Amino acid sequence: MTDKLKVALIGCGQIGYGWDPSIAGSGSEAFSHFAAISQSESFELVGVADTDSEILEELKRHDFLECENDWRRMLGERDRWDLVVVATPDETHSDILNEISEFNPSCVFVEKPLCMDSLSGFMYFYGLRNSAGHTSF
Repeated sequence: MTDKLKVALIGCGQIGYGWDPSIAGSGSEAFSHFAAISQSESFELVGVADTDSEILEELKRHDFLECENDWRRMLGERDRWDLVVVATPDETHSDILNEISEFNPSCVFVEKPLCMDSLSGFMYFYGLRNSAGHTSF
């Protein structure tokens, strides 16, 4: 098997970390991003960032994780990330997306919505289309 893809998770709230599959009905149709990535044979979760210090303290029990309260600092600790998952509150998505390309991730997965208004969406996609090394839409 090839090396697992290195993943950073930004946001460790309900969908990022705290989702309890037992409340979803059958208990098997939903997982947090943390659980799904951790159980995957293709991905290795190596870093998490959240502003909640209690959640970070809980996550530090996983010796393999880099835990930061600032996602920029976490992403800056590696030259390259294979995948960055953004699972923060909706209103933060566009701001994170506007800054995340500075860290050169291979792929970014963002929970919906990408942005809260059409102007933010336009500015993101216009900037992405016109930056070096990114595919045009």
